[in-house]
Amino acid sequence: MKRNKILMIAGAMILIMALSVPAALGYFTTYVRVPGSKTLSLSDGTKMKEENVSGKKHVVITADEDSDPVFVRVIAYAPTDIEKLLVFEGDGWNKGDNGWWYYGQPLSKGQSAAIDISLPEIEIDKTDFNVVVMHEYVPAVPDGNGGLTAYWENTDLIVTTGEGGGN
Repeated sequence: MKRNKILMIAGAMILIMALSVPAALGYFTTYVRVPGSKTLSLSDGTKMKEENVSGKKHVVITADEDSDPVFVRVIAYAPTDIEKLLVFEGDGWNKGDNGWWYYGQPLSKGQSAAIDISLPEIEIDKTDFNVVVMHEYVPAVPDGNGGLTAYWENTDLIVTTGEGGGN
């Protein structure tokens, strides 16, 4: 009986000591310093500038100065009856089958692509609405034939639309 009691106390002490080891190791791994350093930064990015000029939205997308090549695309949202009437104009832009407009060439190191979004002069029922323009970019990757391509299916942007606070 006495032997069992001693074994239980010894087992409890071993268990307590074993549970305290990860906390001690966590302290040492968190606060250890190593000589030297390396700055980590993303190597691509874009900025979008949007201006209202003569009843049009003039959108300019510019790659960051230190950017690797990126492909860009834009989409405009407005009330459904207005959105169908929007006109996109810009050199090098192509309409996709999903509502996005794609710039055909990759942008890098401060290069820009401009597109104008306008509404034809027709009579509309609504006088107070907004056209929201969004843009997205993906890194340009080699296509295996010496050129560059974009993989848009790997983007994280999921847009759900609806009027009046809907879905």
